[in-house]
Amino acid sequence: MRWTWRWTWVGLMPLATLLLLPFRAHLELGTVLLMHLMAVVVVAVLGTVEVAAVAAILAVSQVNWFFTKPYHSLQIENAGTVVDLTAFIVVALTTSLLVRKSRHHEARAERIAEEREQVVEIDRERAALLAALGHDLRAPISTIKATASGVLAKDVEWSTEAVADAWHLVDGEADRLADLLSNLLDQARLEAGSTIAHPIPAEVADLMRAKRLPNVPRRYQLPSDLPMVVADPGLMERVVHNLLVNSQRHGGADVDVLISAERQGDLVRIHFDDNGRGVGEDRLQTIFDPYRSSGDRSPAGAGLGLAIVKGFVEAMGGSVSAERSPRGGLRIDLLLRVAS
Repeated sequence: MRWTWRWTWVGLMPLATLLLLPFRAHLELGTVLLMHLMAVVVVAVLGTVEVAAVAAILAVSQVNWFFTKPYHSLQIENAGTVVDLTAFIVVALTTSLLVRKSRHHEARAERIAEEREQVVEIDRERAALLAALGHDLRAPISTIKATASGVLAKDVEWSTEAVADAWHLVDGEADRLADLLSNLLDQARLEAGSTIAHPIPAEVADLMRAKRLPNVPRRYQLPSDLPMVVADPGLMERVVHNLLVNSQRHGGADVDVLISAERQGDLVRIHFDDNGRGVGEDRLQTIFDPYRSSGDRSPAGAGLGLAIVKGFVEAMGGSVSAERSPRGGLRIDLLLRVAS
């Protein structure tokens, strides 16, 4: 269709001839050639060099047939007309080549501009990531160091309860570091295309109640007749973990998560609804992008959790989406295929 459309511009040549033909007795050959040259330039701009070349040959043939004596013949009476027609065809073809070269340079300039914008965006994301990682690494390490130093200090007496609280704090900060490193490694695998999923038939309830999940308040509404889904239990544990941590991190101190599910044809839709602060409509479009400030990014997050959720779910043949929750916070939906 695109090729046919470009070739239709050759029709400008007969149109130019028809418009000039009634004035043949009053027009000089140079004027006629100039008008046809303008038409060839238009064809070169809108079509291709090949189309423009055909248009130029057609134009010079029409001028010779209709505007040079003897009319309605390809014979030429004098050498001057031969020179004029030859000059026309050379100028028309040269102009077509120059137009093509100009368009090529314009396209190249546009590509370079786009690549520069991409580089600037990558640099911006890298700077944002480094800033977030600097905070994420510095904060727990500082807490662990300060707490351990305090407990080990000989000039301070600690009660048994205070020591236990201190080691609980250290344990939590160590988990925070482990989560960050896990997310970085997971994102690196996704970007390298090396994430290998091993989906198997699995119970939704088992996937949602994996053993190693963060201590986030949550409730379940899972129908007993839900079919098994196709999922990789290992990847799903990371998915559920990141979703719960995201709700905990961004939902506020009193956040809790309601996990429910329903069958929709050959799919099972799993809802993660929290009652937190929610996300603006304008940020829902980029909530699953890595290193972004939407949804999964705060002073305590590098913006990777939801990006990994999306990557892992898609690796298992599913999909993920986000919207405002009926509970007032954020809803994340996972769509997984029913096991056959």
